[in-house]
Amino acid sequence: MKRFFLMLLVVMSNLAMAQMEKAEIIATGLTCSMCSKAIYKQLLKIPEVEKVDTNLEANSFMIYLKKDNHIKPNVLKNKVEEAGFFVGSLIAFLPTNTLVANGFNKLNQENVTFEVLEGSFIKNSISTKVKILDKGFVTSKEYNTDLKSINKLLQKEIQGQEVYHVKIIQ
Repeated sequence: MKRFFLMLLVVMSNLAMAQMEKAEIIATGLTCSMCSKAIYKQLLKIPEVEKVDTNLEANSFMIYLKKDNHIKPNVLKNKVEEAGFFVGSLIAFLPTNTLVANGFNKLNQENVTFEVLEGSFIKNSISTKVKILDKGFVTSKEYNTDLKSINKLLQKEIQGQEVYHVKIIQ
């Protein structure tokens, strides 16, 4: 019986190991293709990044991450800021089979907790798409209008895990 529970624990811990499959960032402050290239180069410096596709018209970057990566959303945001720009939107694509629903409003992955403020977790979908709503991950206008008052009340860390407040998009 002990052996069964040990095996079950190992299987469950492996399910929660993967992080984001990919992320889409819309950057603000870009004025030309050189600006876009600066962000592109910074994102490629991240070891967990496999590939980056850019869309100059939308100022967006689709970041494909290596399998079994352990990257946190803050790393992506910081690289955009190191290039001299800001994140206007960050959408993360999370493999649904790696998410552990903790109640109805929290999704846990390894050392990150995604606290759901809007939307519903769909258990049978392949991927869960979430928009991060915290300061620095949305435009200042969106943050000031919609989130400033509630973000002061929300936790930033739970038992050593980073907490991101998200809206599920399907």
